[in-house]
Order: sequence, then structure tokens, then C-alpha cells
Amino acid sequence: MLEVVSPREIAGSELRESRSFSIDRSFDETVAAYGLTTSIAVPSIIVPPREQVVLSNIATPVLRKTADIAEFKEWIGMSNALIEQEPLDGLPALPKNAWPSGRVIASLDGLSAAEVADVEAAANAYIWGDSRLVRSYKETLDRVYGPFEVDVYVVSKLVVDAGATLLVSGRPTAILCESIELHDGSSLRLHAVTRMWVQSLRKLSIVH
Repeated sequence: MLEVVSPREIAGSELRESRSFSIDRSFDETVAAYGLTTSIAVPSIIVPPREQVVLSNIATPVLRKTADIAEFKEWIGMSNALIEQEPLDGLPALPKNAWPSGRVIASLDGLSAAEVADVEAAANAYIWGDSRLVRSYKETLDRVYGPFEVDVYVVSKLVVDAGATLLVSGRPTAILCESIELHDGSSLRLHAVTRMWVQSLRKLSIVH
């Protein structure tokens, strides 16, 4: 499977650079990681030539919810295993302080600016970095930011025809595709936190 992660910081609005990885896992195993089966897969999604289409307008996702940020990380974030495989630049900064043992909060209300900055940094580091480095914040992040929601699209074949654009927007999204065909001049535009798994990717160009 080829994985493409396009993250957005929880507390910010700017998309960071997308990253691509490969992992030795079948399509069925990938879908199962989201608590789903390939029996729900949409047989095909086709974006017609030169059209711009929003994914949620042509397909209905499965909404997955969890109160556990660790599970949310596995659905949408950067896995610790991938970080271990190779050194990565641009991982999120860590909070300046560990979270005090035994301190319980349910929101950011009442925290100092420095404490808010640490919680926000921990959230980004947990999801997009090595979560083990901010494990002291785990329960706090569950309470402050949970429950977490992901729109999951399971698709057997996705075709973006010549000159067409497929837009992804809205809440965090996982796109699980057995195969994708990107024709000449086509594009995928990710305007949401997006994790895309692709078993087979073909880029097709017009030969004159």
C-alpha cells in the first residue's frame, strides 16, 4: 500500500507538506484497520474530463468516531512505525514541559498562554510525530479534543479523468483505494486533513 498523509495542525489553519510512504499491507488489512470490511467498498468513482468535483458530493463516507487519540492517530496521523523506518524532517515541535501527573482538565479554559501552547504542541506532536514523546499528555488530549471523527471512503477504483480535479474538504478524511487512475492533467486537491491509502496507482498520459 502507498500512503499519502496531508496533515493540518489541530490549532492552525495551514496545510503542511504531504508525505508519501509505502507499507507491506493488503487492501483488506488496511480497511480492517478502520474497523471496516471491503464488502462496503464503492465499486468505482469516476470524475469526468475537465470537471471539478468535491468527493463528498459524489460519494457517501462512513463516519468513524473514537474517544481515543491513539486510535485517531492510526486512522489519520503519522504512525510511529513510519517515523522509525526513516529519519523525517519537519516533525512538529514538542511542548516545553511534560504534563503534570494527576492534573485533570476538560478544556483549555483557565490555562495560561504557555500551558495552552504546550497542549496544542502536544496534540500536533502526538498525531503527526512520535506520540511516545508526549505520552504524559495523552489523557488530557482525549478529554480536550475528543471525541475524534473521520470520514472514511472505501473505493475499489477511483478514476480522475483528463483535466479533472477531485477536491477533498471537510472533516478529517481517510480514502482507501484499491486502485487509482490519474489521467493527463488531472489532480487531487486536499483541503482537509487527509490520509490516503492506495494499492495501485497509475498515471496515464496522452501519447501524440
